[in-house]
Amino acid sequence: MSAETVAVHESIMHTSGSESSAIQQLPIVKTSPLWAQLEALEIFRTTPQRPNLHQFQQHVPELHEGLALGLMISFADLAESINRLGVQDDDELLERKMECLAYLEASGFDVGDLRSRVEALIHMKNSRAELREALRKLEEEIAREEADVLELGTLLRALAMAVRHLELHAYLVRGVIRSAVARRMNNAMEISRLKAEANNLSTAVPR
Repeated sequence: MSAETVAVHESIMHTSGSESSAIQQLPIVKTSPLWAQLEALEIFRTTPQRPNLHQFQQHVPELHEGLALGLMISFADLAESINRLGVQDDDELLERKMECLAYLEASGFDVGDLRSRVEALIHMKNSRAELREALRKLEEEIAREEADVLELGTLLRALAMAVRHLELHAYLVRGVIRSAVARRMNNAMEISRLKAEANNLSTAVPR
């Protein structure tokens, strides 16, 4: 790379002051036109990123810019994909996004807002799952109560029919009783009459 090119394009991404001086001394020369496109993205304008560079020390300097670009592009792609997520997405997908965020955070990226969004989605999904489970239990309880109502209805109809049969039987029995009482009274009166007649006859017969 010529001195002129370096003078025009060199822009060092400094790491935070808590990092070692060796890391701070590791520069990345921005020569790729991708930097301008990346830095124009909304995600980098709203939340500037300063990824850690210590992980690049094991590679030759010529690879540092490409590795840094790869991280930045991965972060931008991940942010876009997270913004497209919804509660309808699988739990496994959300967990993978959380793993990617953890990796990028370990690389020095500020992933707080993105993690909050994924966590909010996970919470919403868990809440929905809990509500669905609660609804399922309520529906099962309602079904049991409705079955009991149907069973009690059948029982009440059977008891009502039995009562009607008993009432009819009682009515018939009362009729039989009334008839027997009447016959007994008639018999008693007839007996009294016959005794009186017999008494009259015995009086009339000479001894």
